[in-house]
Amino acid sequence: MPNAWMLGPLIIQRSFVFLGVSLLLGVILFQVLSPFSKSYVKQLTNEISSFFFAFVISIWIAKIVVNIGTFMNDPRAVLAYPSNSHAFYLAFAFILPYSKLHVYRRDLNINHIGTALFYVFILSSIFFEFSNTVVEQNVAVHVSQLGILVATLIILLGTQNSLTRLSLYIGITVFTVGYFVLSSIFAHTHIFLYTVDTWFWVISLIIVSLLWFRLYPTGLKTRGSNR
Repeated sequence: MPNAWMLGPLIIQRSFVFLGVSLLLGVILFQVLSPFSKSYVKQLTNEISSFFFAFVISIWIAKIVVNIGTFMNDPRAVLAYPSNSHAFYLAFAFILPYSKLHVYRRDLNINHIGTALFYVFILSSIFFEFSNTVVEQNVAVHVSQLGILVATLIILLGTQNSLTRLSLYIGITVFTVGYFVLSSIFAHTHIFLYTVDTWFWVISLIIVSLLWFRLYPTGLKTRGSNR
């Protein structure tokens, strides 16, 4: 399979086609597997779309910041060139405060939004990694990541009848620990188009630990008040 296709003056990269199709399939399958009602799923899907759009904008801004010198001389060269992992890290840092502000201003349920985003992310990643496994020659990383993603999805589906926050935290923990182990073995992992280093997963593990630390006191207080 070719790495890109010509469409008139446009060059369409195979990876972007895989990404677009994977995201679309992820959203569609989320609507089928979601633990929420159909009307609520539609609302969550709209919110997910806004988050993905904001992240794309963040990637473009981050790409400009990372390549600011080149951008000042030749803006089109920066905008046309694929973004790298540094742009991904910076965009991730941009999107976190935006997400918190967006949830607060729209008075959204952060656990439901987080669950919806994680579902779509895992489902889309499964399709994307499967596509890469089929067409790439060096498939060890992609097959390993696919295994972690499928295991995470199974756990999400198996725990979705429990508390939404607990199901979300279990899924995030399995995913983060799994990718951290893979990054220790292969020196790096991938999130869609971006190579992710081990230190990113170390920070992610710290954040996950803090999430569990916040959850346990809440659960203990709740059980104590019910006695």
